[in-house]
Amino acid sequence: MILSQLPVGAKVREKTSGLVFLVGEHGHAGYQGTTLVANNVIGQACLDAPEQNNPAERLRLTGYNYYAFSNLHQWLNSQDRDWYSPAHEYDAAPTEENIASRPNFWDKHGYNAYAQRPGFLSWFGETFRQAIYESAVPCTNSQQNGLEFIKAKAFLLSTAEAGIRTSDPLKEGTRIAVFHDFRMRYATPSADAVANSGWQPAYFKAEFLFWYWLRTPKGNDEGFTCYAHNVNPYSYKFCCCPWLGIRPVINVDSSLPVDESANVRALYLIG
Repeated sequence: MILSQLPVGAKVREKTSGLVFLVGEHGHAGYQGTTLVANNVIGQACLDAPEQNNPAERLRLTGYNYYAFSNLHQWLNSQDRDWYSPAHEYDAAPTEENIASRPNFWDKHGYNAYAQRPGFLSWFGETFRQAIYESAVPCTNSQQNGLEFIKAKAFLLSTAEAGIRTSDPLKEGTRIAVFHDFRMRYATPSADAVANSGWQPAYFKAEFLFWYWLRTPKGNDEGFTCYAHNVNPYSYKFCCCPWLGIRPVINVDSSLPVDESANVRALYLIG
């Protein structure tokens, strides 16, 4: 059996990482192959660290919501340990020190720093990693207030792709088929995400729905980005918030072989 034969909503587990993905859609408009959406929140992180040397006061405090320049975009698309390089003149790495400089006067901990954490693509086996397409991902250009396409192998959902209606006239793609059922937007953290989190409230547990970043910025406010909420369809947060979840998307070769799991019903193995 190959991946393209699985229905939308089917679950596949990548063998090396153990990550479970939902089949989001085969042949989604603008993308190659099969779109896979992480079934769970795979961790917590800031979208972008505060940029303490930036002449713009807001960005010194909040980080930048221009997704193409974000720390998280860079981390998602690397397989290296030393993945960080400045995306612009005033960029700052997601270190504990930089994250702790965010505007939260009662809590100055540098939670979930990931500057020294190997890039996301390192999680996968070579066969699966080579099958991931580099996609042209539609994103809001926060500098020009227009739409652009950035190259990415792994990326965050946009509000449009998640089927969330907003007043933003810029539409970053179209709804991925799996989200025609709004319940598929909800996600719980994986057991590994909970175990590895530096922020451990009582409700960050594998059995509870949790929030995760989207790549859509808040209008013309360069310090805020949308996130998928567990009650409302979406809300906004400072880009430097270090406890929102990560739910990645990838596009992979539809001809990849898949096998039924011998131990878990309705789960397929890939890679």
